[in-house]
Amino acid sequence: MSYQQNPNDSHETQQQIPPVLQPLFPQPGPPFPQPRPPFPQPGPPFPQPRPPFPQPRPPFPQPRPPFPQPRPPFPQPRPPFPQPRPPFPQPRPPFPQPRPPFPQPRPPFPQPIPIPIPIPVPPYPQPLPPVIQPRRPWACPSDYSGIYTVVVGDNIYSIAQRFRVPVANLVAANPHISNPNILYPGDQLCVPYWY
Repeated sequence: MSYQQNPNDSHETQQQIPPVLQPLFPQPGPPFPQPRPPFPQPGPPFPQPRPPFPQPRPPFPQPRPPFPQPRPPFPQPRPPFPQPRPPFPQPRPPFPQPRPPFPQPRPPFPQPIPIPIPIPVPPYPQPLPPVIQPRRPWACPSDYSGIYTVVVGDNIYSIAQRFRVPVANLVAANPHISNPNILYPGDQLCVPYWY
């Protein structure tokens, strides 16, 4: 089959292909498929024309009747105020007689009855606290550096640290202190000499 030329392509359109593009179409293409079937039958004609617009709107009703008769005039003026108010009644009668004096004054309050307050008396005289005599050594060792008198707040450990001696040596140098953990102010201690 030979190539079918499109009847819509004119001779001028065919001649517009530049010679440079001629080698791109060496062989003619395949034949065009069968021609398109004819357009179907035309549709039915447009329906009947639209009916004419209804009758024109009836004219506006009759004009509004005129306003009613003018308002009647205001009634007669208000009658004058009634007669003036009658005068106030008679003045109030005077206050009754003054109040009678207060009755006799109240008798004085009876004197309070003195109540003896017992003074507590101890059943027996309290014994006086024992007087602690300061403990003094009979004699100090030959190698001692001095005698120290205990004051409030001292203990055997603070005294040993103050004089830089061992606690055991300080206790051994003071045999008159039976309990080294209990010291009273005024006690005297022999401080041994420590090399």
